[in-house]
Amino acid sequence: MENNKKNKAKIQPPAPAPGPWFFREILGQERAISHLRTAWHQGRLSHAYLFLGPEGVGRASIARALAAALKTIF
Repeated sequence: MENNKKNKAKIQPPAPAPGPWFFREILGQERAISHLRTAWHQGRLSHAYLFLGPEGVGRASIARALAAALKTIF
């Protein structure tokens, strides 16, 4: 029985596939991307953004693209 517990602890879910890293690669989120681009160009990015929506709409992709864009300037 202990051997069975050890095997279960080693099983991990697969890592999520890497998504797009640039705003131009994200489809279907024009409104959110437009807001972020406008804020970026005006130098008025907020200190925090909440990306909400059902699974699969691109929340993580937009967050990754924003993080990559911020990483290039800092």
